[in-house]
Amino acid sequence: MDAIAFGGDLFIAQGEAVVGRTYDTSAAAWEAMDVPADYLIAWNNLLWRADNINEVYWSANPGATTPVWSGPVYIGDTNVSITHLGIYNNRVVVGKGDSFWSLEPSGTGYLPVPVADFS
Repeated sequence: MDAIAFGGDLFIAQGEAVVGRTYDTSAAAWEAMDVPADYLIAWNNLLWRADNINEVYWSANPGATTPVWSGPVYIGDTNVSITHLGIYNNRVVVGKGDSFWSLEPSGTGYLPVPVADFS
């Protein structure tokens, strides 16, 4: 489980099998996030989430009535799950059990760049 404040609301990641939850402060109520997430971070005015073993998505409006999620960026293969989302050197970084990655801006999206291989 992971949690982060973003845009005045609280977002909670509950893993692959369950959609996340959002505490909407304007409505003073818990709501479904409509997407699952394992890990969450906020960077560059975006909420980022890891999902489906090796996928990363981002959204500028995750608390909207109909949020728009961009991505996915595929991080390595599906043999090893994502274990961490973070920020380093002004980039989103992604940890897996066997590797470490940086997401580099590319046009309107991001490219995964391997930083270290631990396999």
